[in-house]
Amino acid sequence: MLKLMSYAESATPAWLTEVLTREQKITEGQVASIKKKAVYKTPVTFITNLQITYSDDARGELPKTMIFKIKKRNQELQTGEKELLFYRHLSPMLHQTQKIRCYDAYMDVEKGISHLLLEDLSLTHSHPELPIHPPIKHCIEAVRILASFHAECWNRSELLQKVERMAGNRTQRLFLTEQYEQLEQQVHAFFVALGDRLLPERKAYLQEALSAGPYLFAPRWEKGPVTMVHGDAHFWNFLYPCEEEEGIRPALIDWEYFDVGIGAMELAYTIGLWWFPTQRRYYEKSLLQVYHETLLEHGVNDYSFAQCEDDYRLGLTANLFMPAWHWSNGERAELWWHHLERCTAAYEDWNCREWLESEGIVSGT
Repeated sequence: MLKLMSYAESATPAWLTEVLTREQKITEGQVASIKKKAVYKTPVTFITNLQITYSDDARGELPKTMIFKIKKRNQELQTGEKELLFYRHLSPMLHQTQKIRCYDAYMDVEKGISHLLLEDLSLTHSHPELPIHPPIKHCIEAVRILASFHAECWNRSELLQKVERMAGNRTQRLFLTEQYEQLEQQVHAFFVALGDRLLPERKAYLQEALSAGPYLFAPRWEKGPVTMVHGDAHFWNFLYPCEEEEGIRPALIDWEYFDVGIGAMELAYTIGLWWFPTQRRYYEKSLLQVYHETLLEHGVNDYSFAQCEDDYRLGLTANLFMPAWHWSNGERAELWWHHLERCTAAYEDWNCREWLESEGIVSGT
């Protein structure tokens, strides 16, 4: 943490003047001073708010505050640089997707630290606190944003080839397809670690999902349609407008896990993995309908609501593996234990086992 905090001192007035001049925010004058206020701290991430004053002769579009996001590089987990790749190479190709503007993205390889200089939306947007989801009107708008992002990237081969090259080798897509043996090993190690704390019926769900996986996931990716996915698009990775004002919409943040994927599978992650059952059951079907309608509005053709529902069930099935994946990465138990409760409930509610039987992938008992 101290290493990340000390790195924040590299955000000097001279450096910021250079960046903002390059980005045509400053046309005359310079940054006079910067005050830093820490807003988020973990062992691997440090985010500080930059409060900026300018020289008297400064001219241009002069932001008073900005966000300086510092990340420790982890080569094994491939964190700390993917978001840089997103803002440098992919974000400019996404003209309709609601996202934060990035002014500078840099990796200090020697120090193993990256930084992003981002616009500060705190005056117009807010961020909900886990585990309380935002008001439902904001959830609906977030689903629309997610669907419009998926629609913009839908079967867009040139973009998706670039996404695949930059996504790295630790993605959900690869674990569910080319690296399936590793996934199986993770899940079996998870069984051993939990022992009798994993109820028999939940273990049975995981076992049947593991058996069905090779006949489910790789064929679906090969068949298409596919799109670009955010990779961690839960409702707390959006910023929401503080007030209803025309032109101000939610914005997706934290692009650390982007990949090529199945759109409705990502929605299943957003809802099925992160919402507790009572809340999910109340809103889920209507949000799925909003998602599909938004795809159609943005030009996605030949994708029926029945196909959308099947892809959603596919996502709910894949969600069963997320607790084991988080556990194997050393995530805190309060995260993956609650995920286990939520994802198995969603799997049951959507009759996913019966769906697998109807598809001829698992046999009835």
